[in-house]
Amino acid sequence: MSEDRSLLDYIYVLAKWRRLILVPVLVVTAATAGVSLVLPKAWTARTTLLPPDEEGDQLGLSVLLGSALSSNLTGLVGATPSERLVTILGSRRVLGAVVDRFGLLAEYGAPNRDVAIEMLDDRVDEELAADGTLIIDVTASSAELSAELANEIARQIDAVNRDRKSGQARALREFLAQRLQATETELRSAGRSMQQFQTEHG
Repeated sequence: MSEDRSLLDYIYVLAKWRRLILVPVLVVTAATAGVSLVLPKAWTARTTLLPPDEEGDQLGLSVLLGSALSSNLTGLVGATPSERLVTILGSRRVLGAVVDRFGLLAEYGAPNRDVAIEMLDDRVDEELAADGTLIIDVTASSAELSAELANEIARQIDAVNRDRKSGQARALREFLAQRLQATETELRSAGRSMQQFQTEHG
């Protein structure tokens, strides 16, 4: 009997305050629907990049590589392969190439290229998985554009990484050539000194 009275009490309270309960719910629902209709639609595409397999820093070339990189890519020196991908992703070289490739100044209504790059950066999210995989999410005004932007960003990252490896190989060749030349000079100097010593002391 007490349970019935309690249930009836709940029903009575709901009936008494139905207007106070329903009005806020309806207002919030209508506001949410209105905002969803006003806001532009957006799609997000995801691409995944595996960290490149790289050998150790032979002959301590990290210092040499630093001079071969542009100022906005100096974070590549001494970083892990996955961290290098993140640094490359945030570089103006990659984002600027994507802005130019797809004419994002007009797409974003940006006043200049620098602002367009910043707006694209705001629409790109990255996440490093535990295994070193780089996950990139790109948001755009259409599903097709978001997919194309994600694919182009992946291509640009790969291109920059290949250039970095080429620079590393070039730095290695130059380093070895300089050391060979220095060694030959030292040997010739040592030979002349020994010959002079033998001449003076018989």
